[in-house]
Amino acid sequence: MFPVTPQRFIAFTVCQFIAFIGVLTAAALFYQTTAHDDDKNPSRVHPIRVLCYSNTAFYRHPEIPTINRWLVLEGDQRKIQIDVTEHAKDLTPAALENYDVLLFNNANQLAEVIPSSERKSIENWFKSGKSIVALHATLVKQQDWPWLMNLGGCDFDSDSDFMKAKILVDPAAKNHPTVKGFGNQFWYSADWTNHTRSVTGLDGVQVLLRVDEQSYDPVREYFRQRDGKPMGADHPIAWTREIQGGRFFYTELGHDLRSLDTEFGKQHLFEGIKWAAAKPKKISTAIPSEIKSVTPDSETSLATKKNDDEFLPNQNRLPTPPPKDAVVLFNGTDTVRFVSMTGEKIDWPIKNQTLVSSKGKRRTNHIVSTFHFRDADIHAEFMLPKQGPGNSGLYIHGNYEMQIFNSAGKKKVGANDIGALYGFAPPLVNAARPPETWQVYDIRYRAPLRDSDRQITKSGSITAWLNGQLVQKGTLFTEPRSSYHPFRHGVTEFLRKIDAQKQKTMIGPLFIQDHDNPVRFRNIWVRPLDRHYLTYPSQKKQNGP
Repeated sequence: MFPVTPQRFIAFTVCQFIAFIGVLTAAALFYQTTAHDDDKNPSRVHPIRVLCYSNTAFYRHPEIPTINRWLVLEGDQRKIQIDVTEHAKDLTPAALENYDVLLFNNANQLAEVIPSSERKSIENWFKSGKSIVALHATLVKQQDWPWLMNLGGCDFDSDSDFMKAKILVDPAAKNHPTVKGFGNQFWYSADWTNHTRSVTGLDGVQVLLRVDEQSYDPVREYFRQRDGKPMGADHPIAWTREIQGGRFFYTELGHDLRSLDTEFGKQHLFEGIKWAAAKPKKISTAIPSEIKSVTPDSETSLATKKNDDEFLPNQNRLPTPPPKDAVVLFNGTDTVRFVSMTGEKIDWPIKNQTLVSSKGKRRTNHIVSTFHFRDADIHAEFMLPKQGPGNSGLYIHGNYEMQIFNSAGKKKVGANDIGALYGFAPPLVNAARPPETWQVYDIRYRAPLRDSDRQITKSGSITAWLNGQLVQKGTLFTEPRSSYHPFRHGVTEFLRKIDAQKQKTMIGPLFIQDHDNPVRFRNIWVRPLDRHYLTYPSQKKQNGP
């Protein structure tokens, strides 16, 4: 992304001059290819209008003028009008009102070149339902414009050389028009940027593409000498975000024209512009008419459970008595509120009023609650065996696992240890107790939301306490990552029906994982935080809430 010599600022004024010539060329070409044709054919219209802004205050990519020209010509072929500017006066409210999308072509450190009044007008314009598309170095040195940096979700750390790398399509995005038709993975050449953080799980973010860092050298020599860091296994390179009323699309492509002027590059960028120009979809949270909600007998404390920062469960006393408005899933005497993965009676034994995980007749033998919920507090007490890792877990909605594992005494814990949101985030502290002692989880779960196309439009979150210590604090997540969760591994027809319902409503059950370890459970209950819950499959009202 940046040159390796200190002379980059000496060449800056030359680049500015090249940019000026490029802007004039782009404007002239646009006039020739659109204005004259429109005079001959007044019925021809450009339904999407884009303003491309490409001024910079930091390192200026030499191909900015070339990309500007290319954008004008390619856009015209697709009936997308793209005007080019480097003047802040074109960013006033009156000027922006003429456009659907503001495209930043490698426009970095914008607080230095766009006055605060115009930056504010961009923010208000975006919140009115408009959109921003950002290429490559747009997410570089935007700290002095916190709104834009927060919208993008990250800043710049380092980059690679122009290299071929393996690209991974996020499974939830496989039908998104920006990536559709290129399979689950493919090879592509570009300059790959390392960001200061991953945007996975941020509110309103849908990751489209990730790059496999094992397939190329992620940090070139210039940045290795300056402590540049790769991002690791989770390295998003393109994503969308719907937030604050507007739409945002970012792609790492665009360091130069080589990464854009290809079959994939053209589809990726211009379908991204079309997606951005469309109206943001409304989030559907309604329960379909064929599903009947369970009306709680008591609304006790529903109104006081909204602030997750005040989620402070008392874990000093075990077993913890369930609150009056909780739905008890296991009380030590029967298992009527659980079914097997095939919808039948479970075969986990009850020993001394505890439920013992067992592989039974199935290699994968998780149990599934008949009470389904959307947002809820979840309580479970468990004991690990003396022998073995004691591997188990609470699969919330069958997708997101709060790990149960013997991690007692470990100095460093990771995303596979107890207290972790498996595959997403390690615990904040190691709160593990030794095997053969009772341990307790209290979890506040906020389900992600999906639109009518079943795309996640709002991230879910988890705050969790383990044995009196906070192990997850507002951890965000979107699509599940584990290949072993119950809707991907050992799937049955019964689970397919549950998954279809859950995809529509974001209402689902609690699974307890069997992993060949005789983990004991007791005092399991769920406390709904809203009215979106039901019994399944009978849909009959249960005793209590």
